[in-house]
Amino acid sequence: MTLREVLDRYGPTAAVLVVLGLLIVLLPGNAQDPSNVATNGFGSVNTGAGGTGDLASSDPGAVDPSVADAPGDTGALASTAGAASTGVRAGTVGGGGAQQGSTAGSAGGTSGAGAQAAPGAVEYGSGPNCRSDGRQKAISLYASPCANWKPGTPNGGATSRGVSADAITVVRYRTQSDPATQAALQGAGANDSPEDTARMVEALRRYYNHHTETYGREVKIITVQASGKSDNDEAMKSDAIKIANEHKAFAAVGLPGVAAQEAAARGVICMCTTSQSSQFYQDNPPYIFSDLPTGEHYGLAIADYMHKRLWGKPAKHSSDPTVRAQTRKFGSIYFEGSGKADPYYQVSHKAFLKELSSRGMSLAADVGYVYELSKAPDQATSIIAKMKSAGVNHVIFTGDPLMPIFLTKEATRQAYFPEWMITGTALVDTTFFGRTYDQAQWRSAFGMSPLPVFWEQEQSSPGYREYHHGMPGEAHGREGVSINVVRSPWNLLFRGIHMAGPNLTPDTFSKGMFSYPRTGGTPANPLVYYTREHPTSYKDMVEVWWDPNRTSVDETGKTAPGSLMKANQGQRYEIGKWTPGDPMVFGDDQGKSIYTSDNPPGGRDPQHEQDGHTHPYDKQGCLSCAPKG
Repeated sequence: MTLREVLDRYGPTAAVLVVLGLLIVLLPGNAQDPSNVATNGFGSVNTGAGGTGDLASSDPGAVDPSVADAPGDTGALASTAGAASTGVRAGTVGGGGAQQGSTAGSAGGTSGAGAQAAPGAVEYGSGPNCRSDGRQKAISLYASPCANWKPGTPNGGATSRGVSADAITVVRYRTQSDPATQAALQGAGANDSPEDTARMVEALRRYYNHHTETYGREVKIITVQASGKSDNDEAMKSDAIKIANEHKAFAAVGLPGVAAQEAAARGVICMCTTSQSSQFYQDNPPYIFSDLPTGEHYGLAIADYMHKRLWGKPAKHSSDPTVRAQTRKFGSIYFEGSGKADPYYQVSHKAFLKELSSRGMSLAADVGYVYELSKAPDQATSIIAKMKSAGVNHVIFTGDPLMPIFLTKEATRQAYFPEWMITGTALVDTTFFGRTYDQAQWRSAFGMSPLPVFWEQEQSSPGYREYHHGMPGEAHGREGVSINVVRSPWNLLFRGIHMAGPNLTPDTFSKGMFSYPRTGGTPANPLVYYTREHPTSYKDMVEVWWDPNRTSVDETGKTAPGSLMKANQGQRYEIGKWTPGDPMVFGDDQGKSIYTSDNPPGGRDPQHEQDGHTHPYDKQGCLSCAPKG
């Protein structure tokens, strides 16, 4: 999720511009120097990818449909095979071949008319384009196991709707954006122009077509503009039907929840949604994927962290000396929807409460809110009063990134100084937004995040490298601010196509995603794998805390005091597997916390030949495509 998407989703224009003005005033920073761009930017923050629709493209306005849009990887968050998966054994681990999955759900119209017989299974972990670790030759350590596929081998032809012998049709969905919001964001240096994004995605499209095995088919992208706002259910359903029936797409990127459900019901693969309930994914066909953890996974991680590191201990990180002597008493503030309640958020929250109860824990106060920016100040007054009257001294916040602006300001007004738990939802775990919260409150904020240790120099990021690989000779800075967000959902798409094998159908795609091996688990490289219950990328967390005194460059390129630190050199913990002990925050990890690093423990991405080497992008559509002409 990008900053533009957050503001478009959570606030009416007039109120958004007020908040933007506040942000710009609060963040007096350097003019962005293209030779020293912020290195972990909204171009690289997934809240989503991951995230990320979860990490749908960040570009505003309309894009010329004649310009091909393009693929990316799992954003700043997807850059490793990691210590947890350093090699791949050869074998038929994909979803493709002659096996077509029997996954549940309606896949109406997915069979291609006159489809050829499905080709045989593909062996993974060996072949002509393998790295030494058994992965496909590519920049990201998250590259899929290499496929032993010989160009010219029959691929089954039209195996599904939107699939032919030489092409795969994918829709990139453009949600409606308020022009004033996009203009303000570009003025603040927190967004890219439509032209910039069109160029980014074309570079990435070239890169991924030539570094992922697509079995002789070139991924081609159609840009579709939304016919209504994302909260207009009828418009969303209508757009999804057109994507399936008129555009005859195999897959789509960036559809909001209702549209994603409608598309999936019609057999369209969707790289969509952000941190939805696990129940949401199980209630729909297994064709929807994203990056950031499911709501239930967040709840499990929070409950486990509370039980092992906080429960029964004093609230020693409060800025109020009288509170520091008190045993922690927990209260929850959770997001129920934007403009209207979404029942799936309630499903996730109930699962969290059940998990607390199973561990013998409970909440002193529990308050949900439906976000409306114009009502946020009044909501904050009521919510903080409830927390204070219940004696809560540790607030667990799971919601959007704008609400804490109002909550923390109101807490200070009411002379209420609890600890605040960062839970890693919706950009709350970023330096940019952390600086907008009342620092008298946020100086006591700590908790967890699914995000990795980011890079110091953008040139080290996978998005930067892939852009300049796909567009050799482009000047530094042409990759744009949001390159590492733009790339995110597309990596999921190409990963699934690669793992599906040549017999590409919605079922083999999902089977391929579920067979992708566990990868990552190091500070810069979150643990990634997919299951039917949790078809989202990230499966581990890092402990984080807010340092109000450290001056750093934030995610939009502004230098100011305040930094979100990763504790204990960015050590990650699989969800549900926090180790017992006190939180290692505010210096309790003996100075091992880090903000950014180009050489973190466990490493980053591998060298890939010579960055910028040429591929016949114009002469050959994909890695194993026949030459054009």
